[in-house]
Amino acid sequence: MRIASLAAALCLMALPALASQQSSRTPGPHRDSAALCRAECLATAASRPGGAAPNAAQACSVRCDAAVSYLRSQGERGTAEATGRGALVQPIATTRMARPAATHGVIYGARTPSPAFGMVVGETDRLAAHRTAERTCAAGGPGCRVLAEFTEACGAAAQGYKRSQWALFVTSDPNSYVITSLSAGSGGTQDQAERQALAECRSRDPQANCRVVAAACAGRRG
Repeated sequence: MRIASLAAALCLMALPALASQQSSRTPGPHRDSAALCRAECLATAASRPGGAAPNAAQACSVRCDAAVSYLRSQGERGTAEATGRGALVQPIATTRMARPAATHGVIYGARTPSPAFGMVVGETDRLAAHRTAERTCAAGGPGCRVLAEFTEACGAAAQGYKRSQWALFVTSDPNSYVITSLSAGSGGTQDQAERQALAECRSRDPQANCRVVAAACAGRRG
């Protein structure tokens, strides 16, 4: 009986150490602390002369469970005080950033020497982009066809032209030049789209002059 009492006393003496261990852990593992307490209690009882008493295991279990219950109550009390007298702290909700909807661009061109074309960029509806660009092109000339389709933010159209045989030099008068080609370009910026359209125009006819006739970004139509 004396051995069981001694084991219980040792368990109570270990209470501050258990509290220190528990403060560095999450609130959950009280069962681990109880098991550790019983193991140490029984080991101490067994090391005494004559070995552990028959009821040592029961005594250690009762005392250790009581000690852990005390630690649990102290830990919950401290948590309640730290969070404002038991107020629940809601976790910060994280929301997934929605991806922007894909946009479509398309450029239609009429049959040369007609200067007519239609261009749409930044349209979320692909079919609507085609309908609008084709309708715009067809209003100015015959034989409209798709020159380019893209998903980049910006688009540009460039015309290749030469001096008319009936003019001394090229002016702003449409009768002073002849349209030889219509080229399309696209890119992340308007400058990139214009450079691509001009490069395609020059590759078609190195002898022709090239100029950007329309450029748009972010849903503007030209």
